[in-house]
Amino acid sequence: MQVSVETTGTVERRLTVGVPKEHIKPKIQNRLQSLARQTKFNGFRPGKVPMRVVEERYGEKVREEIFSEVLQSSFSEAITQEKLYPVGDPDFNFQSDIKKIEDGLSYVATFEIYPDIPKLNIDNFAIEKQVTEITESDIDAMLLKLRQQRKTGEELPEIDADFIKSFGVEDGTIESLRSEARRNMEAELKYAVDGQIKNQLLDALLETNPIDVPNVLIKQEAKYLLEGKLKNAPNSELTAEMFKDEATKKVKIGFLVRELIKEYKIQAPSDKVQQIIENLAVAYNMPAEAVKEYYSDKQRLQEIESLVLEDEVVAFLLEKSNVTEKNSEFYKIVNKNE
Repeated sequence: MQVSVETTGTVERRLTVGVPKEHIKPKIQNRLQSLARQTKFNGFRPGKVPMRVVEERYGEKVREEIFSEVLQSSFSEAITQEKLYPVGDPDFNFQSDIKKIEDGLSYVATFEIYPDIPKLNIDNFAIEKQVTEITESDIDAMLLKLRQQRKTGEELPEIDADFIKSFGVEDGTIESLRSEARRNMEAELKYAVDGQIKNQLLDALLETNPIDVPNVLIKQEAKYLLEGKLKNAPNSELTAEMFKDEATKKVKIGFLVRELIKEYKIQAPSDKVQQIIENLAVAYNMPAEAVKEYYSDKQRLQEIESLVLEDEVVAFLLEKSNVTEKNSEFYKIVNKNE
């Protein structure tokens, strides 16, 4: 078998394969002879069927089967020999008549491969961290928003005991409501700040380590993003092409993060995985049996592990970064994330 490889792009390869007739003709003959022995033909005793009769009845089908088998085996052997790892299905261009497969098979397969990622540059990313203190005025604004959510016509509800208890504050006091509001706002603030830092880190990782990625993966991701949007807006005129830039970024970051995890052996600590599952159990009042299901269901457990692993990657990059704090305001920070 003859094999040659041409690099036609950063992640594209063109593989030319030639399988000589000596490797194919015996396969066809053996398959036809096997059919002659095993198949009943009217007017002929078993094993005494002329090959021309077998050829007339099964020749085309046998050639199609042999073609498929030889194509699959030769392509697999060729990419193994050349140490290539295709992404998606190859595009085949046949240079010989596949109906006359016994004369040999020659084809060109064009496909994309996983990118070869050089050593990552992950030091000294410049990260800006928004910081603020939640003020009494911020809490006042939050309570006003809560009143506006319960607005009837033009009238805002009074902050009385019933109003306060409707938010789960059992003692019905304004002090407890303000304390609860502060706790929720602090959690919202942390989520927003952490999200902004994570986005900066991943953007810096991508900017500092430019790579090319297979178009087939970009198309798959764009389709996935489109499907997610269409669930919320089924009648919109969105297309996958509209999400190409976002998909390209996500695929590239995905490759870089996986390489980072592999190179630095970053793992998801089991205690943090357990903590997330326990938090979910509390949040959704999950019974003990449902919690056990998380540990027995590999896919669900892997989803939790992926979340923890993502946090570990962010923490790892943050340790190597230069962080500058910038004073801001609560609503500027949280609204920036929306």
